[in-house]
Order: sequence, then C-alpha cells, then structure tokens
Amino acid sequence: MRILVAEDDSSLRELVTIILEAECHEVCSVSDGLQALRLLTGAAGAEFDFLLTDISMPEITGFDLARAVVAFRPDLPILYMSAIAASAMPHDGIVPAPLLQKPFRAADLLAAIEDCVGVRRM
Repeated sequence: MRILVAEDDSSLRELVTIILEAECHEVCSVSDGLQALRLLTGAAGAEFDFLLTDISMPEITGFDLARAVVAFRPDLPILYMSAIAASAMPHDGIVPAPLLQKPFRAADLLAAIEDCVGVRRM
C-alpha cells in the first residue's frame, strides 16, 4: 500500500515511516498539510492508497487537508493522529475518520491503519 504521511514532528515522521516501511508499505512523508495536498492533487496523487495525517500542522491542519482531499478523492482512507484528546477537538465540519491518539505503539498504528482500510473496503 502506498501511504502518504503528513506530520510536522520530524522524529515522529521518521519513526512512522520506519514502522510502515518495515511492513512493506511504500511511504511518502511530508512535514505539513500543504505539501501533502500538493502531492495528492499532482500527477502522482492517484497513486496514494492511504492518508495518515497529524491534525495540528503548519500551513493547513489535518482537518483542512482531509476536507480538501475528499472533494477529489472521496474513496481515500484517512487516519488522523493527534496528541490532543478527541473530546477536546471540534466536531463541526470535519471529515469523519478514525483518530489515533499520540503517543502510540507501532502495533497500534498498524492496527488502526488495517481497521481503517477494512472499514473503507466494506
């Protein structure tokens, strides 16, 4: 699976990339939502199978990124990740998608992606 990771924390971005590549996923990682949006709307955008995005990032938030993406890729599975508790997040106008709470273990990340893809395929 080709996964686009949008995460502004370079250490976490690198760790997530290592975890996913160890599971034979092809990973492209970027440091903000605007870079992710440019990739998804570009020529190679259709090649991505999954979007893993932090919520709080520079340029545009993960919520804004997801809103923009569903306009042209409504079938793209999305998984949010955040250190902010789900109960503290706004719920109006966001694209519904699962949330992976930071910090997380590698097994939690992989299970969340698997669950998200499984839900989308049903």
